[in-house]
Amino acid sequence: MAEINGEKWHGMSWRLPLCAIFLSLSFFLAQMGLRSGNMLTVFACLLFAAASLVAAVITMATVMAEGASKMFLGGLLGNLIFPDQHATRPPPAYSPAEARRMEGRFEEAIKAYEEILAEYPDDGRVHLALMDIAWRDLEDARRAMRFYQRARKVVKDEAYLKEMQQAYEDFAPILLDEYQRLMPPAAKPSDKTRRYLDEADL
Repeated sequence: MAEINGEKWHGMSWRLPLCAIFLSLSFFLAQMGLRSGNMLTVFACLLFAAASLVAAVITMATVMAEGASKMFLGGLLGNLIFPDQHATRPPPAYSPAEARRMEGRFEEAIKAYEEILAEYPDDGRVHLALMDIAWRDLEDARRAMRFYQRARKVVKDEAYLKEMQQAYEDFAPILLDEYQRLMPPAAKPSDKTRRYLDEADL
């Protein structure tokens, strides 16, 4: 069976109570009409009972028909009859940022990529592109490191993480040399792992 998106069951908080009222009214009118000895009263009560029943069906028709189509016809056929209004988001548009980078407008490219991250914060392609612009185009190892530190916290794609690690290995030695020149001898790290760079406030 196809899974029914809970968001599609819109208005259930008012549909169910209203449907219950119509059904109760229909049952009450039908009983009252059947107990009446007057043919005109019987006809009127049954007519209004039928109208209440129709109102109850109309109240739930759209939601129940959609749910049934998704459950029994499957996701593909169900979506043909009732298109999903909450479909997955379209993929991000990389071309504007990439075009600005190709034109040498690197800060504008960074801004365009940041706009993508506002909606897709774990997009590995964007994080890698930001690192690449900072390091290769702007030759700013500190900025590349900041992009790398942020990316490691959110990116889940192992392939992109591996590429980021490779880029990190390119610019990290420059930062290491810079920090070792600035730090007092006693404070210099004894190992060569560069782990302190990962947490450095750049």
